[in-house]
Amino acid sequence: MKSETNGKFTKRISPKGMRRTSKDLLRAAGVRDLVAMALNSHLSESMHKRYSTVSPAEVNAAVAAVIDLAGHREAMGR
Repeated sequence: MKSETNGKFTKRISPKGMRRTSKDLLRAAGVRDLVAMALNSHLSESMHKRYSTVSPAEVNAAVAAVIDLAGHREAMGR
């Protein structure tokens, strides 16, 4: 969604978009879910999850961590 201001186009962010961005930034900063819920005024965990998104980089990091852990277990003979 764009609007014109003084002859220049600027991108407008919806309240929903701001809430999603806030949640994603809080998670990336390592803020606990309970604190993030309070900051975003989420009354339930289901609402909290609704506004969460997972980036491809987070998925890749999780997969790499699991592969790394599996490699360490193999090296230890487990």
